[in-house]
Amino acid sequence: GVIIKASERASVVGMNKLRAEIFDHYYYQWTGQGIADIEYKRLAEIANMSTGRANITNEKVKAMLPLLNVAFFAPQFSGSRFEFIGKGTKALFTVVGEKIAGKEKIEATPSQKILASELVNFVTAGTIMLTLAGMMGAKVEWDPESTDFGRMVIGRTRIDIWGGFQPIARTVAQLIAGRTKSTTTGEKFTKSRLEIFGRFIQSKLSPVAGLGVEVLSGKNFLGEPIPKFKDYAEFAQWAIYEKFAPLVLQDTIDAITYSEHKAMGALAFPLAFHGIGVQTYKTSVLDDLTQMRDHYSTRVFGKEWKNLGPLSQDALREYRPQIVQQERIAKFERRNASFDVKRQREAGVTVEKSLSREVRKEMDRVSVSLGGLSRTIVRNWRLNADLYKKYQDDLSFLLNKVLPRVINKPGYK
Repeated sequence: GVIIKASERASVVGMNKLRAEIFDHYYYQWTGQGIADIEYKRLAEIANMSTGRANITNEKVKAMLPLLNVAFFAPQFSGSRFEFIGKGTKALFTVVGEKIAGKEKIEATPSQKILASELVNFVTAGTIMLTLAGMMGAKVEWDPESTDFGRMVIGRTRIDIWGGFQPIARTVAQLIAGRTKSTTTGEKFTKSRLEIFGRFIQSKLSPVAGLGVEVLSGKNFLGEPIPKFKDYAEFAQWAIYEKFAPLVLQDTIDAITYSEHKAMGALAFPLAFHGIGVQTYKTSVLDDLTQMRDHYSTRVFGKEWKNLGPLSQDALREYRPQIVQQERIAKFERRNASFDVKRQREAGVTVEKSLSREVRKEMDRVSVSLGGLSRTIVRNWRLNADLYKKYQDDLSFLLNKVLPRVINKPGYK
């Protein structure tokens, strides 16, 4: 009680001081320029939304805040992210329009110029940081369909510098595309837009509400199954740590426990303490197999496993038998899951949709369908994501080119 209240007071005072300093900075710049009073009000709104406090003017929404605080984790913070994106984008277009069309047709207000500048500076600074991190050896994901979009990836640890904006950008991209990208294999696969949106909402729930949804659905907001528990005591221990322990503590413990870089534990605490997202994931069997394959293939052949041919892969299996052992474990895991079969069926449906009307009509007439497209070509050689996509494109091209010739031949029935 006492510690939590003291922490809350320190947070409130610190954020209010920051907002006042932002306001004062521009207030003194505007002094003597004849700026309208409404602009000072908008400046205060910019200071609020840029520091995680949404400007709520609707009285009905204000009355619902106590209920929203029960259902969601920091609803005003989440709202401020959407508000900043919406108003910032509008301000940016207005400023650009003024530059192109002239002040006679479009004129940006002083507050809009500040907001547009803040948005551009924020995105530019973040992009520069990610670029520098990539140059220093960290992996940076630039694909917006990936969960790791805009993050620095160091081993099993993900560092998010975007202050709550990254999940919004990623979710919008996934909703537009209707698919997501695996952080392990790099493969893209179709996912229901309703499920994508549902996972985003689930990630914003309060600890109590989130726990209830996870228990009922059996999955967390990432879509991963929650552990199975022997008794209530084990469940209570898991729930307290996952849902009620301070995020700084969770991030630090996870980094120490799961990261292969022991220094990451020391780095995680100061980053998380200052509001930077630090997540370290426990690897799955497939993750371990991927890392093992890439490790040995890079050492021996100088390239990743997915870029090797079947003969080179077989040679590496003989050279390092532990790869075969890990493949057996991963194969057992896949046998007990339906995702592989589901993706093969999706690939077949995708190819069928790309066929011409003439080809599809004939296939329907003779009751022929593609079914699932297997990724295994020769023994243990499985196509990687890029080759699997090329396989689908080539098959579609050949069917559209060859089948019409067969159908139109004299004597074809």
